Amino acid sequence: MEMCQRDGFTPNRALADRMFQRGLEGGLVVGDRQLGLVLDIGGYYKNVITLAPSLEISYEEIDLAHDLLDLLISLCRES
Repeated sequence: MEMCQRDGFTPNRALADRMFQRGLEGGLVVGDRQLGLVLDIGGYYKNVITLAPSLEISYEEIDLAHDLLDLLISLCRES
């Protein structure tokens, strides 16, 4: 996933950095659980989050990853 400015083109390294740090801090509340998220950042501008799920990922784990990423993007965009 490439993190970009609102124009959808300009790389947003600052957002990717905030997401990386916030994910490591933990405390992301999804349902009744507090979780963290370890992200892999790459790309030429260091604004790309690499998704590399297990080949044995369940639908529940996919839903959880979606919810965590959605929450993380929302929290980090606001700051």
